[in-house]
Amino acid sequence: MIQKFTALIHKDKYIRVAKFADVQAAGSLLVRTEKHTIALFYSHNKVYAIDNRCPHMGFSLHRSTCQNGIVTCPWHYARFDLASGGTFDSWADDVPSFGVEIRDRILLPKRAIALSQKKE
Repeated sequence: MIQKFTALIHKDKYIRVAKFADVQAAGSLLVRTEKHTIALFYSHNKVYAIDNRCPHMGFSLHRSTCQNGIVTCPWHYARFDLASGGTFDSWADDVPSFGVEIRDRILLPKRAIALSQKKE
């Protein structure tokens, strides 16, 4: 499921991207903002947000396996910590991760999205 939201920015610089219940039910969800694609994962009653592109070879991460807070890319099996985006494999770079604020919906800080876009 892909959800796209535009112009839903709160005064405190957060962007609405998905409902908590949708991510919880699906396990992972792909969301797109104006110029960025983010993979959301549900693990241990929390939602985590990382860039959807594997830094190793650019494969989409939103359909990756997720166990114990670790996402494994289905292409070359690069592994990433959901909380920090840090890699467990020396041959792969870290994936950008984003802080998630949960209110009525899942919210991502706008500033984090802008910072990650500079890396592309």
